[in-house]
Amino acid sequence: IKVSKDLTIKVIITLDVNGEVIDLQVHKKTYDEVRNNNILQPYLDSALRAINKASPFEGLRKDRYNVWRKIIINFKPVEAR
Repeated sequence: IKVSKDLTIKVIITLDVNGEVIDLQVHKKTYDEVRNNNILQPYLDSALRAINKASPFEGLRKDRYNVWRKIIINFKPVEAR
């Protein structure tokens, strides 16, 4: 599937103090892009699976929880060669 090199899938994740994903939200811009072009759905699905598979995130300092409890992750799909 050919996609724009500028495509970015943005996902907002909320983590608990142990680095476990407790909430996943699709960024509004990404949601609108996928809704307008359903060919992009597999990219979004792949990003969500990757985040869930990576949970719990390790190596996060608990004393810095207020910094990393909610983050935006950007996925940039690339064309396979």
